[in-house]
Amino acid sequence: MSRREMILGGGFWLIALATCLALASSASNACRAGHWGIKPQWDSDLSALSVLELTTENQILFDGKEITSAELHARLTALPKLPVQPIIVFRPAIGAECRQIVRIRAMMDHSLECKTGGCAEGTEWDGQRPHGPNI
Repeated sequence: MSRREMILGGGFWLIALATCLALASSASNACRAGHWGIKPQWDSDLSALSVLELTTENQILFDGKEITSAELHARLTALPKLPVQPIIVFRPAIGAECRQIVRIRAMMDHSLECKTGGCAEGTEWDGQRPHGPNI
């Protein structure tokens, strides 16, 4: 094997390694807190706030009550039809399965106005309790 072939082969493997590292990094970032860029502005007297949790055992809790994935989907689909649009705070537990976190975020993105401030996530919301209309 010539020196040129060795350099080209080494370059190929270096690029392949860099690509794998970039993909692994983006996959791990998918489950970090703070998924939505716009932080919702809400008025405690005028806005409804619901808390959606995912436990380490992958149980889904909506305002403290356990629901199934199908029930969550039905609830999220019905929310845009309500006269008061609630802010949904998603709080996945540390250690919850990444695949489930990504799935719930996708459900929220599909059903709600997450890009314009209808969804929230992150440690600054940890102390919030549901309030407003029971949805």
